[in-house]
Amino acid sequence: MGKKKANIALANLILRICYHMLKDGTIYEEVGDRYYNKKQIDREKKLITELKVKGYIVERAI
Repeated sequence: MGKKKANIALANLILRICYHMLKDGTIYEEVGDRYYNKKQIDREKKLITELKVKGYIVERAI
């Protein structure tokens, strides 16, 4: 059932993308690597802020 379930999930994703493209009249753009890198950086910034609020001293290594 795994392959069938994965195929249905992928078809569902494609249909939802097509629906929103047609509804909004937008063009599909692949998010690429930068999207996930930005999400990771945003997550790190949020964590650092939370730690500073709790009183920890945080230095980010490059």
